[in-house]
Amino acid sequence: MMSGVQALVASARRIGILLAGSILFLAGIALLVLPGPGVLLIIAGLALLGTQFTWARRASAWLRERFSAAIAALRTRTHLTTGTTEGPRSGVAPDMERRRARAQRNR
Repeated sequence: MMSGVQALVASARRIGILLAGSILFLAGIALLVLPGPGVLLIIAGLALLGTQFTWARRASAWLRERFSAAIAALRTRTHLTTGTTEGPRSGVAPDMERRRARAQRNR
């Protein structure tokens, strides 16, 4: 059986986690429209709330998967737009390559 002090400490800890997680979550939502790492704070808030609540644990896992998929898609799209088949200066526009070659010949 828990003593009165242990029960008080457990309740205070639970309330502290609830407050800190909620603040992180709400700050993350605010930073979605303001400059700052909104998604990361939302994930951190849900992870902290997930230590006490299963709904937050599930939401955190779902959001983390979506965020990872979005980052992977962005990396793939960025890799495709830089163009790796343009020769030795991959990612440089072809007209810039022609200008450089022409400048080398005119020297």
